[in-house]
Amino acid sequence: MSSREKLFIIGYMNHQITGSKLPSRGDCLKVLFYNMRITKLNLNDSASLVIEECIVFWKKARIPTQVTHRCKAKLIKLYEEWKGILKNKNKTNQTFKQKEQLFSDSMNDLFDIAHQDALTMIRIQEDKLFLLKQREKGRPGSMLGVDIKLTNIEKRKQIRKENETKRKEINLKHIITTAATDEYSSESEPEYMEKSFEIDEQQETGPSKPKRARKELLTSRLAAAFDKCKISESDAVHLLVAFLEAVSLDPSDYIINRTSIRNARAVYRESYDQKLKQSFTNLNVKSIVVHWDTKIMENVSID
Repeated sequence: MSSREKLFIIGYMNHQITGSKLPSRGDCLKVLFYNMRITKLNLNDSASLVIEECIVFWKKARIPTQVTHRCKAKLIKLYEEWKGILKNKNKTNQTFKQKEQLFSDSMNDLFDIAHQDALTMIRIQEDKLFLLKQREKGRPGSMLGVDIKLTNIEKRKQIRKENETKRKEINLKHIITTAATDEYSSESEPEYMEKSFEIDEQQETGPSKPKRARKELLTSRLAAAFDKCKISESDAVHLLVAFLEAVSLDPSDYIINRTSIRNARAVYRESYDQKLKQSFTNLNVKSIVVHWDTKIMENVSID
């Protein structure tokens, strides 16, 4: 069959979708028939190729689409609808003629495969307006004229996002490396290692440097839990970093290193010791009984 043969209602077949609008119902059917009648593919494979080509336009417009198999099912349903109208084209019944006219009038309408929450998911207002316009009769508007401007905006956003991710990775590497080197360093070495690591990172990344952590994380309850579970300072660093990542917080915002954890635990231990002594003093007892190995020691008392 020649590609120049005119199909009922659809018109001439096309080997690809073209234009500056989102594909119409007619655009998709023209390429579908080309794949089936000229390329000799079956309906399922032909529909898959058409949907792949169709989605390219939707991605260019930055509009989220439905999953591929639903888009393909929608195209096959449109094809079956055309077959039903073709079957009844010679009937003079008014109902059939009205269906034929409605189908013919819809050929230039949008083949809508947008995600059901597309208008909520789209962030750029111009893209929302474009989709709404394309859904109108005749698909007014085009992707020309606004693409360059909006693409540049998206590129700048992507660059900022990549830079922020890179900064977080550097800060996280700083935290973990400091904890690892503390394992094999003396008391005076960690400070030196932290400073030298920070200098190396500044040389690699240029003028930007990791922001200084300011938020305290360790509490008396947390310090007591570490002591009870016999968790070392270096293990505590890894646990705290993993926890912050799990709850979608930036570890670089918090003061997390072996030295600060050791100092904080010492302060909390001393504070608890003082409170314990004070509470015992407040009891004002005149005598005590000492238990040893779960037994009462005979003839031992302190007045």
